[in-house]
Amino acid sequence: MQHAASLVLLRQRNTTEVYWVRRRPETSFLSGFHAFPGGLVEDCDWDDTDSEHTAIKRAALRETFEEVGVDVNERHLDYLGRWIAPPYLVRAFSTHYFLCRQGDLEPHVDDDNPELDDGEWIRPEDALNRWADGDVLIAPPTRALLNALVSQNGDLTEHSFPEPESSGIEPTLSAIRHDLMMIPLRTPTLPPATHTNTYILGRDVIFIVEPASPHTSALDELFAYLDQRLEDGAQLKAILLTHHHHDHIGGVKQTARRYNLPVWAHEETANRVPFTIHRTLNDGEVIESDPGTKWEVLHTPGHAPGHLCFLDQVTKSMVVGDMVAGLGSILVEPNDGDMTQYLESLERMRLLNPSCLLPSHGPPIGGADAKLSQYIDHRLAREADLVDALRRGLELLPDLVNAVYQDVPAPLRSGPSGGLAGMSLMSHLIKLKKESRVNHEGDRWKWPRDEVIASE
Repeated sequence: MQHAASLVLLRQRNTTEVYWVRRRPETSFLSGFHAFPGGLVEDCDWDDTDSEHTAIKRAALRETFEEVGVDVNERHLDYLGRWIAPPYLVRAFSTHYFLCRQGDLEPHVDDDNPELDDGEWIRPEDALNRWADGDVLIAPPTRALLNALVSQNGDLTEHSFPEPESSGIEPTLSAIRHDLMMIPLRTPTLPPATHTNTYILGRDVIFIVEPASPHTSALDELFAYLDQRLEDGAQLKAILLTHHHHDHIGGVKQTARRYNLPVWAHEETANRVPFTIHRTLNDGEVIESDPGTKWEVLHTPGHAPGHLCFLDQVTKSMVVGDMVAGLGSILVEPNDGDMTQYLESLERMRLLNPSCLLPSHGPPIGGADAKLSQYIDHRLAREADLVDALRRGLELLPDLVNAVYQDVPAPLRSGPSGGLAGMSLMSHLIKLKKESRVNHEGDRWKWPRDEVIASE
């Protein structure tokens, strides 16, 4: 298991304050989230005589100096415990937290910091209020420590982390907003993902977005959570679907039957699922969970014909299904998907300026504009490489796949159709054919002859 270390800087100035930082929108993990300084334990944190705990502590000190420019005396450190990554993140790592009460520190985040774009001293209760208002994103370990600081009047101990939430044991309950819960459920999905996220929208009136798992044990975890919400007085309204793929609908019939719930989806999805859709949703409709909490329905075809996203009109949180992923990538399959529509949908999503993206696979994404721009640029770069290969005279799918997807592991581009990479490439070829930029004759794809250039 890989280890990380994080440092909670605490000071007393009339009241208790902590120093937190915001991760840049373009970072690969928890982009746009607020957290405490820290990072992975590196080889440089070890020497031959070190214990694991010593190396982890050294990493906390090093990362804090690199990120916020303060040199902490390790005599001022207290160990708070560790938070083990939940299974849906796939990577096995645990983050160890330390507390520092060295009162003369002046941390700061430089403009050229590659991972952080902001940092500030803040009262724990103010931080939690900003989260409750939907102004910031906070990862579960950070929120647990802030809650402990408030409830324990500025005191943190080694028992500040709740069990079993911090032990990497399912179910994982991750509150994204005060009225938005993410519950990853194990599903038979495409690797590297192993789970599909179910989202619970609302506090008093609840929508369930995709009870996706076909596995009884996973559904039992979901049902236990929903039963508790019902016991607390909530009302279940309906099940919402983003699209029809098998790793998104596996538990729909069981959930609908148990709670006597209707299922809502786009008409194109209704035509593709083996159960009844009770209400079809169209682009631009608005559905309301709690009073004042309205979700706009967005039809975003491309990955699937009936794909929907749901945009909270207040916080601008966007449930995005399989338009982007927090883990792995998105396949646009040529028979079921459409690359032209997919790129158009991504651009439309980007222009709506969401505050965060809530994907079906992997963690939430705070840097929405950066992620959507990255997806668009990546697809267009693949297309440019494909055009270059065609102009050099390559015509057969296996040759095109090997030329365009050299950076992809061989198993993902093997077989007569080029594997998953071949499916993605075919979607690009179909797009180019629709645009009259490439000719298709039998099993050959040809660039117009007068534009073909000699291969080097």
